[in-house]
Amino acid sequence: MALTRIFSVEDGSKMGLQGMINYMMEECDFDTADVEDCKCHRRFWKRIPRRLARSISALENDHEDIIRFEDDKLFDGKGNHD
Repeated sequence: MALTRIFSVEDGSKMGLQGMINYMMEECDFDTADVEDCKCHRRFWKRIPRRLARSISALENDHEDIIRFEDDKLFDGKGNHD
């Protein structure tokens, strides 16, 4: 993710702290599956933090085409489980 904005003193005066916080929360509110392909779950055993985070986000956002949790098992989008 790239730096897209640096708040100025004027921003603080116009928006206030809560306005700047709200702006940041809105900018961070997106589905990560829309940004990058998720090679989820097949390599949990390697404990790759980025893949683990993407998998959790996909589960939270109900991307069953990427990963799903059913009967205490994780399944990838192809129906394979670990």
